[in-house]
Amino acid sequence: MIELTIDGVTVKVPEGTTLIEAAAQVGIEIPVLCHDDRLDPVGVCRMCTVDVGERALAAACVRVCEDGMEVKTTTDEIEKHRGNLVDLLMADQPEPEADPRENALGDNALLALARQYDAWGTDWASGSPRPADSSSAVIAVEHGSCILCDRCIRACNDIQGNNVIGRTGKGHAARIGFDLDIAMGESTCVSCGECSAACPTGALVDRPLDLPLRPAAELAQVDSVCPYCGVGCALTYHVDKTENRIVFAEGRESPGNQARLCVKGRYGWDYAQHAQRLKVPLIRREEAYPKGPISPELRGEHDGRRKPGGLVDYDAVMPSFREASWEEALALVASRLSEIRDGHGPDALAGFGSAKCSNEEAYLFQKWIRAAWGTNNVDHCTRLCHASSVAALLEGIGSGAVTTTYGDALNAEVLLIAGSNTTANHPVAATFFKQAQRAGTKIIVVDPRRGQMAEEADFYCRIKPGTDVAFYNAIMNAILAEGLVDEDYVAQYTENFEALKEGVADYSPERAAQICGVDAETIRLIAQTFGSAENAIIYWGMGISQHTHGTNNARCLIALALMTGNVGKAGSGLHPLRGQNNVQGASDSGLIPMVYPDYQSVQDPSIRQKFEDAWGTKLSPDPGLTVVEIMHAALEGGVKGMYIMGENPFLSDPNVNKVRKALSQLDFLAVQDIFLTETAEFADVILPASSYMEKLGTYTNTDRRVQIGRPVLDLPGEARLDWEILCELSTRMGYAMDYASPEEIFGEFAGLTGAYSTFSYDNLGGTGKLWPNPDPAADDGPVVLFGEGFPTENGRAKFVPAEWSEAQELPNDEYPFVLNTGRLLEHWHTGSMTRRSKALDQIEPEAFVSIHPADAEELGVAQGDFVEVTSRRGKIALTLRISDRDRRGVVFIPFHFREAAANLLTLDTLDPDGKIPGFKFCAVRIERAET
Repeated sequence: MIELTIDGVTVKVPEGTTLIEAAAQVGIEIPVLCHDDRLDPVGVCRMCTVDVGERALAAACVRVCEDGMEVKTTTDEIEKHRGNLVDLLMADQPEPEADPRENALGDNALLALARQYDAWGTDWASGSPRPADSSSAVIAVEHGSCILCDRCIRACNDIQGNNVIGRTGKGHAARIGFDLDIAMGESTCVSCGECSAACPTGALVDRPLDLPLRPAAELAQVDSVCPYCGVGCALTYHVDKTENRIVFAEGRESPGNQARLCVKGRYGWDYAQHAQRLKVPLIRREEAYPKGPISPELRGEHDGRRKPGGLVDYDAVMPSFREASWEEALALVASRLSEIRDGHGPDALAGFGSAKCSNEEAYLFQKWIRAAWGTNNVDHCTRLCHASSVAALLEGIGSGAVTTTYGDALNAEVLLIAGSNTTANHPVAATFFKQAQRAGTKIIVVDPRRGQMAEEADFYCRIKPGTDVAFYNAIMNAILAEGLVDEDYVAQYTENFEALKEGVADYSPERAAQICGVDAETIRLIAQTFGSAENAIIYWGMGISQHTHGTNNARCLIALALMTGNVGKAGSGLHPLRGQNNVQGASDSGLIPMVYPDYQSVQDPSIRQKFEDAWGTKLSPDPGLTVVEIMHAALEGGVKGMYIMGENPFLSDPNVNKVRKALSQLDFLAVQDIFLTETAEFADVILPASSYMEKLGTYTNTDRRVQIGRPVLDLPGEARLDWEILCELSTRMGYAMDYASPEEIFGEFAGLTGAYSTFSYDNLGGTGKLWPNPDPAADDGPVVLFGEGFPTENGRAKFVPAEWSEAQELPNDEYPFVLNTGRLLEHWHTGSMTRRSKALDQIEPEAFVSIHPADAEELGVAQGDFVEVTSRRGKIALTLRISDRDRRGVVFIPFHFREAAANLLTLDTLDPDGKIPGFKFCAVRIERAET
């Protein structure tokens, strides 16, 4: 610690503290323009200069405190200096009444200083006007307002790691530029909004998405959590309560996202305010039977000669339904479900819950199905996401959760990112990976498709699709050969290592190279890099899990971490990046057919007795069917009735033609949702539900962080809260559920678990807590798990060898390409939310198939052509994009677009352990669409 005085106040600070930090510690505010606490200081603007007793004034943001230093932050000389700086800067500014930031948000920092110093630049000649740039869908660029403080550059490059913004030009013509000085909307900008959030002037300002922007002081602030991916970013919504509309959103400080957001979090909230929100219950008209898809696209009548819009056509679908009262609709749902249960047995019913709903709603949904229906036929989209990862983790380490966080990447020596297009699927987590790389962490990316993270990687391995097991077995083979196994860790904390050694013995790097397409020398180099690291983390996505051998893929990654001792210490661990915002929480809550909340087996008599006592009724001992198995059973007549809450299996499930037939054959289907989805076209009853923005509840992110989402908007029309609908239906079916609030539901759920048992709404606080947490009132929770062993019977993790096998459907002359499906940065899942978001839909409005340039040349097709993609199960027509991100012989199609539903093409064959379908591999052909 060192001691100095600032404006006569004695301050003690750690060595290395800057003057501006020391001044803030004692409440002394120093004016700034280029400085932002989240950015590394650069001292560009010189507004923060102070007197340290030397010949020249010192910039407080970069000058480090010295012992005995006497600092003056305001003198006549300093004030004159600051006034002159403001005066010079104002000379080139637009008139204050024309400034976009001041008019919209009232927070132009330069204008605030101009008022403070009465400095308006009127004594100086202004330069020639600089241009505006309106090309971005979300950010307005006014170069004339730019003061070249570089805050946007540092926000883009240092916080988000996108490296889009720099400087261009000389002298007065100098300005910020995007990429090689092109328009922002045409650049590689990902529209995260970090630059506009950092800008102190009107140079970069968010565009209004709904109501005009207004100062935050005129709006209500609601702290909540982003409703999209599993990163679970903390944010604040600024709301016009009179109009019941969100005006804008911004990131807030949290141990997780640290105020960072992506394009969806910052600009993708207006879906909740869309005109197509369901507001009254609907019942299918008698003349609309027999059931089936109503939209032409869903009937397969899209002929490829046109590009239909991306939303359900309400004018086409609504005539098949009539409005009903809640009493009529609830009575019909309860009676029909009860009739099927009583007439055909409980297992003739099945329910799909949602990872978009809260922990409380997930808990109630599975409780309703198990206690009121008498079946375990309940599942959700984890089955289509990381079910294979969870199966392998439970088998290998006794827990299906991540063992460390995405932020722990900053402590790792090596990151292995496998099967994850992180910048698109988990963009804020990716910012921490990029930050780690800049600090010296080595990154290994393994993926058939070259995503943006590959550009940051020290090693990029473009393996052939479906060859993960061979590749990782070879890595382990090389680690054994190099003597890089952590023998002490293996001996103390694991079992079955000899079986693993035998299992990988045949996978020499040379043999694996022939299978996976990565040369043997690279395999050895990666083995040396990973194996010699003091600590390393493995992050993986659905490129690992969404295969019919997905569990084997995950087994290999678990074994790789265990054999190198990379579990249970800082900067090490296993982290399957969870997809939906609450897929972790929904799984924790028991929305899985073979386990109760907290992964307690339905087959264990003592556990089942525990839940029977808690719920006051007998429960089925038989594990239920999974998502795809339920659809198969519906097709075969075994499942006759379904209730689907917040899921859209018509687009999300594989082999859509089979899903169409299955939904059409159901005796009864009820859908609880916020929009008329493709699945709802098959419903007998549709119940208008609450969006994320309208309810209170907890959500658990990919890190295990349990956070409270708070209501931002009032419910539209007659829509009701999801938990209230479930309670009403359960009571009508003979099993009373009566709760006063989501907080009461959470208390019941938490009390039946170990992981959540210490949590309450009171101790979760504003930024949530990590589970398990013995004392959440005092501690944020453990970043790293399993430092002292594993939650297995003997405390040891188990190595499980895996054998590589070929994919079930290989390319041939008729279907020569491999199809890989996935997500885009701007969209989410089946698009029901993001395609109703003005900005997101504008940025990425249409379906496409991406193909390697050499393959396009051989096919004789060009960028922008309309093509047909056909598999053995179906055909879609969409626009062609040419990209060297794709491997030769492999094509990529995002699955968000109903007019070109990728899952018309995919296989519904399942992984034998995780029961997940193989979304990442099927054979297709491409040909120009007839015109």
